[in-house]
This record gives sequence, C-alpha cells and structure tokens, in this order.
Amino acid sequence: MNYHDLPALGSTDIKNLLKGERQFLDGRQTEFKSSSMSFGTMCHCMLLEPDQFDARYAVYRGGKTRASADFKEFQAEHQGKDIVKTDEYEAAYELLKDLKDAPAILSAEKEFEVFGKTNGVEIKAKLDAVKIADDKKTAICFDLKTGHDVIKRWEYSVKDYGYHLQQYHYRLCLSQLLGVTIDSIRFIFILAERSTKYVQLVELDEHTEQIASHQHAQAIEKYKAMCKRLERTQETVAQFPRQQVPAFDLSKITTRGLPEFVLARFQRERDQNEQKL
Repeated sequence: MNYHDLPALGSTDIKNLLKGERQFLDGRQTEFKSSSMSFGTMCHCMLLEPDQFDARYAVYRGGKTRASADFKEFQAEHQGKDIVKTDEYEAAYELLKDLKDAPAILSAEKEFEVFGKTNGVEIKAKLDAVKIADDKKTAICFDLKTGHDVIKRWEYSVKDYGYHLQQYHYRLCLSQLLGVTIDSIRFIFILAERSTKYVQLVELDEHTEQIASHQHAQAIEKYKAMCKRLERTQETVAQFPRQQVPAFDLSKITTRGLPEFVLARFQRERDQNEQKL
C-alpha cells in the first residue's frame, strides 16, 4: 500500500485534528496545492531525489505564457509530468546549489519512512533526510522549507503551519524506531528563502517543543474520541463522509480571544505595574 494511503496518522493529520473533525476528514480525502507548495515540491525533488526529477518534471524553455498554444503543445508532449517554466527551474536551482553538495545532505538517507504508535494510535512520518549514527543511539533530521520570505516570517510560519508539531511528530516516530528518547533526535529545519536566495539552518527552542508535545497529545485524544463517537476504527475513519460530521454543533464550542503575543504583553505590563506598587 502507498505510504499516503496508510491509515496511520501523519503530521498533517495531527495539525488538522487540532482544527476540527471536518478539517481532518477533508485533509484525508482531498489534496490542495498552491503555486508556492508546487515550487517547494519541485525543490524537494531537485535536492532529495534528483534521480527522479526528469521522470516527474519537464522544463518549458519557450518564452510564451502558460495560456499560449506553444506551452499547451509542450504540455501535451509531456503528459504525466509537471511542467515548470525556465525561470521557476532556475530559481530553484540557484536556491539549492549550495545545499546540493553539502556533505550532511549527501550522506543522509532521503525520503525516510518511519512508523510508530502513541497512546494506542498508529502514527507515521516521511522524513526529508535523516543521518542516523552508526550506534543507532542518536540521529539528525533535516527538513527543507522553501518560501518567498520563509526566513523573515519563520516564527509566524511555525504557528500558522504547525511546523513545531511536525518536528515533534517526526522525532517521536524516529525515537521509537531506534528505541531511544526523543531528546536523542536532533531536528534541523533548512530554510531556503526565494526572495533573498539565502539559506538558514534553524532549530526550535525548548519552550516551543513543550507546546508541541502538549498539542500533539491533545490531537491524539481528539482522534480517539472521534473514532469512538463515530464508531469507527483507525482503518476506516478516514473514509467517513465529512457531511455526517455536524458543521454547527453547540456541544463543541471553542474558546478563542486575543492573539497570544497580545496576552503575553498585557501580562508583562500588569506584572510590572504590580511590582511598582
């Protein structure tokens, strides 16, 4: 069975579970790709699976737009492949050229699939690249993130896209495979910023990792409760029609308010005022 078809929960499932049951089912049954995601997917292939690039992509070197007859003719000649224009290909190549020869990336295992279990729930992960020590007691994971301003807006992206949850999920899976503690797994994000062509290596701080651990456990509990309520097993819940999950349900009300940074600033100001008294 294809990795993506396996019922085990991936990191995207964990993120969607925290949003709601319908979002989880939508994520399992549909696939959305924006232009930035397509560029990121091409970068992943170029860096991590270069031998597969020609089989998956065709570079259109004509000067016409995607709406032109020339482009459509080229597209028809390369059916089954993703068509990228020359400027897109060159932008990806320039962005990744220093990484392609990095020893840590060259020696790492790419697209590494790993499976585990937490609180009775099967989980899975597909790591971009991982370097496992010879004694199998430690490992370093690398995850490529591309974007126009991925370095500049990194903290916001972690929150918006749940990268901290992805990191925790991947480390949890790999630590179970190796039989070590999660702290034995180091996780490094490779940020490749399209606007500046800069590359930065980033690790998440300890506080962010603690939040991820808590949220991950929350997601697993939500999943188990959903399976129980829908009378579904992990193997069948993903095929459950989303229409049968109420969109308007007064029994499920979420408390939300001001952004966390506003609340934190308010708390600091209040503490400072109390100290003055």
